[in-house]
Amino acid sequence: MKDIHMPSLTSYSSSLQEIILSDQHYLSKARDFVNFLRFLDEEPRQFSPNFSLIIRPHGFGMSLALESMEAMLMRDDLISEGFSAKHSEELDMPKAPALRLSLKHLKATNPQELIESLIDIMQVQMWRHHIKRNITNYSNPKACFAKLLEDLEQKYQDSIVVLIDNYELPLYLASLMPKNQQETAISIYFDMLNAIKQAGPAVKWCLLSGHAKFALANNISEGIPLINDLSFSERCDTLFGFTLDEISEYFDQDLKILAPRQGLTVSELKHALNKCYGGFVFSKRQIPVLCSASVNRALNNEGALYPYTYHSEFSFIRDTLKNEDPDLSWFFNRDGQDAVFENSISLEPTRKDLAALLLQYGFASIDKITTDEGPLSLITRYRYNCPNVEMRRILKILQGKASPKLAMQRINPQVFEDGEDAFDIEE
Repeated sequence: MKDIHMPSLTSYSSSLQEIILSDQHYLSKARDFVNFLRFLDEEPRQFSPNFSLIIRPHGFGMSLALESMEAMLMRDDLISEGFSAKHSEELDMPKAPALRLSLKHLKATNPQELIESLIDIMQVQMWRHHIKRNITNYSNPKACFAKLLEDLEQKYQDSIVVLIDNYELPLYLASLMPKNQQETAISIYFDMLNAIKQAGPAVKWCLLSGHAKFALANNISEGIPLINDLSFSERCDTLFGFTLDEISEYFDQDLKILAPRQGLTVSELKHALNKCYGGFVFSKRQIPVLCSASVNRALNNEGALYPYTYHSEFSFIRDTLKNEDPDLSWFFNRDGQDAVFENSISLEPTRKDLAALLLQYGFASIDKITTDEGPLSLITRYRYNCPNVEMRRILKILQGKASPKLAMQRINPQVFEDGEDAFDIEE
């Protein structure tokens, strides 16, 4: 069989947003997103805007998902082929003005650069919402953000929904700065976020998304200390990514075309996709999901299986693993562990943080849940394991146990470990 080259990230075109917004065949997935938005919209409001957080591993389409949520709330780009105004009414979507801040491409090596980059992002939002104001005249991100929220409320005459994508990137950039600058940079960002809290009724609710969970307040800056972490909630355990049933439904025609090209039956190809990219569990319901980006990349690449997610940014966890014993047997496949996936990570993670970091980045997932009845309450304990072939290979590389060339080695869909040992690095 002709070998198919692993495509670059630039050739990847996810169909997640199409599934949410465009194709009427996929209204069930769109309905899940609408139900989630309605839940956020109808939560009892506190004295300040409600803040929620969702973290997912790379490849789960959080950036696309927030774009889709913004479009749903604003009714932008919804009247397209396969998704008409009739479908919009059928889904009974909530409507609200939305501000989406993407921090994905933020760059800064010192606090002043962080200030300038954050202000630039907000200036772009002013232009995007057709507000004629030069926000760069303001001296700090908090003042800029407060003015942006005020102007948007006045423009739309309604409370604003705030969506922040890759919320943790400013904190990661701060961790790379000299020690004497880190605290300043972190406080700049926390102060900026505090503008949402101080906006009161001007902001309805705020959703933050990213890849790891960090505290968003400290002794210097109030930030936003009270956040509802929905990352391992049953409300969104299957919302991002695909269940195996959804793979069968959404990609039925693709599987029928590609399976014979790989010398497989449709059932065998589905099993291979699940073995390579599935096994992620995000709640006590233990419903496993597959990584949406990796599945799409495989199908866009004629069904060829590779560790596609290796191209993602793993510097933070790579640096953490360098400072730790590469043997992770203390963590994997051990019964009776705590719900460490709920823990916040410090900016200089130690072994105490490593278990949570592995779970949040997707290198580990819930494998088993046991419940014991204690004297006063039920005690839940967990076992964790690496979810699939893709994440196992990438983890070996990050640990320094295998050559990066392993990421370019095609995965055998019938013998998944075939050939891996040839890339091992002797300790």
